[in-house]
Amino acid sequence: MELSRAQYAKIVRGEVAVNPDYARAIRLQLRKARTRAAQWSTPKPRRDRRRCGATTRKGAPCQRLPVPDRRRCRNHGGLSTGAKTPEGRERIAKSNRRRAKKSQPNKS
Repeated sequence: MELSRAQYAKIVRGEVAVNPDYARAIRLQLRKARTRAAQWSTPKPRRDRRRCGATTRKGAPCQRLPVPDRRRCRNHGGLSTGAKTPEGRERIAKSNRRRAKKSQPNKS
């Protein structure tokens, strides 16, 4: 049985007569939902956020924060929107084929 927010509120406040166990279960559900929402909406401290991780020229992983909703920082392609022209797309496809050929194990 789906309840509206208003119905939930009335049950929690005790304005509607329901089985006490049912009201307790609803209160528990609402409390869990609030804590889950709080966990997701609270941003992590800067030191705990995910890092870019791309390999730098020195060989160490990049420590910059990535662009929001991306995995890499702006220096390592986080702002890239991808190739737009047919020539650019062909160049990327060729590069990917070359990489795939190198990474395949030897079949001996």
